[in-house]
Amino acid sequence: MRLDDPHPSSTAAAVVGLVLDAVNRRDADALVELLDPDVELFPILASLEGGYRGHAGARRWLRSLELDWEVYETRLERVLDFGTSALGLGGWDARGRTSGVELHTQPGAWHARVREGRVVWWRTYTDRAEALRSLARVEAEPVPVGSAT
Repeated sequence: MRLDDPHPSSTAAAVVGLVLDAVNRRDADALVELLDPDVELFPILASLEGGYRGHAGARRWLRSLELDWEVYETRLERVLDFGTSALGLGGWDARGRTSGVELHTQPGAWHARVREGRVVWWRTYTDRAEALRSLARVEAEPVPVGSAT
């Protein structure tokens, strides 16, 4: 699957990996191609920011990463695929642009709901246990799809 060509057969797990890759590259055009026009995004600081909606919101989120973080890179280690949603497990390294605060190997998780190969809802968690609890209503067993490099 090409990064710029999501399609209905894209698995939720694959889309999570592609989104994180686009975020790591700060590639707004590639990111919005993976997102539904009405996507709801809740990044780490959503409690302060209130989340982002739509393609314009996704571009603002990516821009805020550039402005606030000198370094912000995700590491996807494993993805659990639930069919129409997926949970990516991994972490990130970050360094605040102004504060210089460094976060090394910060654990994290990314939960995405996907429809027709595009993310319709995305939430980042700093607590993997919380992320797993949020999936409690999912009835199907996850299917691990391997690790990312």
